Amino acid sequence: MESEAVSQPPKSVSSYLMEAFFGGEQICETIPIHAAYIHHFLTPGGGARVGLTQSCSSLLGISKENSDRLAAAVECLHNASLVQDDLQDESTMRRGRESVVSKFGIHIALGLTDRLITSSFACLAGVTPSSALPRLILQINRAVAEIVEGQISEFAQGKEIGSLETRLDSSKKKSGPLFALTIELPLILANQLEYLEPAHRGGCLFGLGYQFLDDLSDQAADADHFSNGNLILAMEEDTGGDSAAPLGAELARGFFRDAVTQVENLPHGAGEPLIDLAKRLCSQLDAFDS
Repeated sequence: MESEAVSQPPKSVSSYLMEAFFGGEQICETIPIHAAYIHHFLTPGGGARVGLTQSCSSLLGISKENSDRLAAAVECLHNASLVQDDLQDESTMRRGRESVVSKFGIHIALGLTDRLITSSFACLAGVTPSSALPRLILQINRAVAEIVEGQISEFAQGKEIGSLETRLDSSKKKSGPLFALTIELPLILANQLEYLEPAHRGGCLFGLGYQFLDDLSDQAADADHFSNGNLILAMEEDTGGDSAAPLGAELARGFFRDAVTQVENLPHGAGEPLIDLAKRLCSQLDAFDS
């Protein structure tokens, strides 16, 4: 029996995610929520958060199984936020395909969002030692609370683009907590709780820089969606229509630099994956300087 167990192929992040989402149900595309899940994940994203979680976990000496379970939990939350964003923005496309809300409707999109959020907690079910689970759960709950607060803040103004200060606050809350989790969850499992606050600050600052870069790339496509939270559009509104791209690129560099300062002294170099990614993304900002 032991040799049979050893011969089982290792699971991947996606398999842990599916295991948590379907919970033993037989996958059937005629079930709407199953079909929506399959459709959404047909085109995967860049995997930045998965990679950061795995790299940070490895530096902290966390096993691959635990690392992949943590990464799957973060990925569940990330994809829930994407479906939620498309629902609120009334976006018809996601990753080059029809969005879930466009293809399946509001009710299925809401259901998929809810199940992905709860699946993030289910991904942690097999993490060892189990004594770490309460703190892991609390940290994910904190992240969800911040993200929801940011989403509500972003859309509270209706069709108005809103001030840059308001947009910065809501964007930081929407984007930052997920990047923070890529470091926080491994730190918790490694029993390095005293470093959680700088990890959280660094992740949230990184998320804001990341959002600036994303909005710089998407500003033309977002221009027709007056209720969206594009930071560059908000800045142009504040400046009377002048191009805000160079200023946005400089602000993004500043947020990336501040993020690096927060995480550079984490134990065992746990902040290095985020630092390396921040440096690579800073180089992409050069295209928006003029």
